Amino acid sequence: KQLVPRLPPGKALQLSGTRPACRVDRVRVGLAGWGAWLAGGGGGSSRAPECSDNTRGTMAVKQQKSKEAKAKAAMAGGGKNKKKKWAKGKVREKAFNMVLFDKPAYEKLLADVPKMKLITVATVVERLKVNGSLARAAMAELTEQGLIKCVVSHRKGLIYTRASHA
Repeated sequence: KQLVPRLPPGKALQLSGTRPACRVDRVRVGLAGWGAWLAGGGGGSSRAPECSDNTRGTMAVKQQKSKEAKAKAAMAGGGKNKKKKWAKGKVREKAFNMVLFDKPAYEKLLADVPKMKLITVATVVERLKVNGSLARAAMAELTEQGLIKCVVSHRKGLIYTRASHA
């Protein structure tokens, strides 16, 4: 078996014909062709694999622009549009709810909540601006005092109503 010489970086691999191999062809040959050729003992032939010639024609070599030309093109702007960005989702403002009752909030709890027809954690949080765990504890305390009564006791949520329908 013959070992294939390594190319210095930036050098194109000249395979067959007059057209220099492109980077994609070089990678394709390097991955598929050379590996199979070396592993299989040459694959029955003594020649190295060649690039597949499935291009539509020979491509013209693109001229490099100077820094001034690139800057001028960037300032002109036209031509290519900028890549579309992902839309930012709607951002809700953070609710700073109380974690402990103060005197006015506790008095409001005792005055307002027993008069409500539907009492849930969400309605207490909305009305009194307290967090959910404090609302659940407050509703349990009002139940013990007999001011509200439980209608539905489910693990997903508790539903209460006022104790006296007057």
